[in-house]
Amino acid sequence: MKLPDSVQRIVNDLYERHKDLARGPDEERRKLARMIAEQTHHDDPQPAGARWGHKASSPTNPPSKDAIAKEHLGRLLAWDLFNGASREPNDHPDSIDITGQHFIAVAPVDHLRQVRPPGSAMRLPDRVQRIVKDLYDAHRNLARGTDDERRQLARMIAEQAHHDDPQPAGARWGHKASTPGNPPSKDAIAKEHLGRLLAWDLFNGTTREPNDHPDSIDITGQHFIPVAAVNHRGGRADVGSGRADAGGGRADVVITDSEIIDYAHRYMQVAAPRGASPEDTLRDGAYYAWGYVGFRAEPRSHTDAMAVLKPFLDPFASIDRPFGGTGNPVAALNDNEVIQLSARFIERYSALGIYQRQNVEENVRDQTFYLRNYLMHRRQQDHQRALQKMEEDMTQDARSTRV
Repeated sequence: MKLPDSVQRIVNDLYERHKDLARGPDEERRKLARMIAEQTHHDDPQPAGARWGHKASSPTNPPSKDAIAKEHLGRLLAWDLFNGASREPNDHPDSIDITGQHFIAVAPVDHLRQVRPPGSAMRLPDRVQRIVKDLYDAHRNLARGTDDERRQLARMIAEQAHHDDPQPAGARWGHKASTPGNPPSKDAIAKEHLGRLLAWDLFNGTTREPNDHPDSIDITGQHFIPVAAVNHRGGRADVGSGRADAGGGRADVVITDSEIIDYAHRYMQVAAPRGASPEDTLRDGAYYAWGYVGFRAEPRSHTDAMAVLKPFLDPFASIDRPFGGTGNPVAALNDNEVIQLSARFIERYSALGIYQRQNVEENVRDQTFYLRNYLMHRRQQDHQRALQKMEEDMTQDARSTRV
């Protein structure tokens, strides 16, 4: 199968804009390949059973620096986009069947039409800036020490940020490295945010003192390092701090962007043939996402949760409350609350102008992000207040730069 004309145009357009990436080191080439996959997923929506993405030869190997992939009728296809010698785009390359290799789900991102106004990068939040200052004051010997000691301080800051600054679904604080094989950063922390990876340089490389509210840098394609939520400041954590997890008091259960994207895609494979309205599809999607998050909170892995959910999802059967257990936040919900949550999501996303621009699968994906966020709030508040907090998060995210 030749690369479609619409995708070839994406390759050519992004290559023209980012020749520096195409001609750069392997990590920059991987970044460009991922951008092409994200743009293709955005511009070329697929029927149930197919989707564009990135690929790796195995789950433990780095992503491809030259290829994008497509799940297609139970097979995995790939296209080599660039000439390895000249680094220029190949013209309508033929697909290669790579079934058995590793598919990497991506978010649909419009890189070609994004306009970033001046100052649109995210400044380091005040709460995290205070963490940097406090831990720097307490551990100046690390800040002025060897590279490994500086890495230790950067990781401590990332752990404290994860502890003190709970994030909505689709986001989390952590550490970073340029690649899985390279050492962690000695000056920066990172944040997964709506399918992108952002980093902040915390310290001046010369003076070793903290930078004041540095702007974020988009480092998507580099390596995110998850961290535990650790309070290195003892009793000094900011008031209102908590854990952005689905574990209800258990160990931190992190549901990643790619897992939510995969849930939404697999739900739509079953939901799309039913021909229901977008609103009904979103409502049912919230119900089964509620089930998915509940299974994760038991805790289960993403693969195990989807396997347990499948017998309910395929016939669109009622889930028989599998979420019992002390501390599981999902147990507190009932059907009417799930229905109301979906209706409020649609109402707010429509008011923000996002719902109308996205297809049903993208709205299912984002609703799942915010349902997880709602559950985080619901652990401490009643249903109505948790809904209000979810809507506030949606509005705040819409005002932030979606890099």
